[in-house]
Amino acid sequence: MADAIVTFLVFVVGLLTGRFLKYCICRFFHIQMSKGSRWLESGNGLLYVLVFLSEKNIALAGMFCVCASILLVVGIIDYRTFEIPAPLNLLIGGLGIMHLFLDLEYWQTYLIGTFAASSLLWLLHLISRGKGMGGGDIKLMAVSGLLLGWKKIVLALLVGAAAGTVIHLMLMRFGGKKRVLAFGPYLALGIFTAMLYGDRILDWYLLNFG
Repeated sequence: MADAIVTFLVFVVGLLTGRFLKYCICRFFHIQMSKGSRWLESGNGLLYVLVFLSEKNIALAGMFCVCASILLVVGIIDYRTFEIPAPLNLLIGGLGIMHLFLDLEYWQTYLIGTFAASSLLWLLHLISRGKGMGGGDIKLMAVSGLLLGWKKIVLALLVGAAAGTVIHLMLMRFGGKKRVLAFGPYLALGIFTAMLYGDRILDWYLLNFG
């Protein structure tokens, strides 16, 4: 009973935070969202519940909730505008620095994570002359790598690339072949997945294929 009450309260906090996020998206990033729609608020509440069900450390759970909200905003804005605002990447970078100091014993893991996935995207950016990958995506993976460490950020990139490929092919199939891919939402999905379930996924992989 107590767990159900806590879960409900966490969802309510996420719901209220989602309402604030909607205001910020409309006010500061000039993206119109339906006032009657509650999917953003509900989605943010669900993300908070998933975080608290997965992460038992309260400090990390709070940090991951903030990151989840930022990733949700990143996905919405990039889907609408094909841009990831620099302030959002800076916020995730700030969380990464906080996490680094909370886990100083493994500081190398987080510093390497800054370059592990972002360098691959930067190389793709150079090869495609800026057409294959945007600068915002590269910076998102750099700051997220600082937050997650190199193993999880590589996993995040793989999850994001797989999700982007599958979903984009479906959208092209039903929405037209000229549909442009906004990679940010899929990277955000990959980052969130690795943030919450990365350890379990990596342990499963090593157990079965290591």
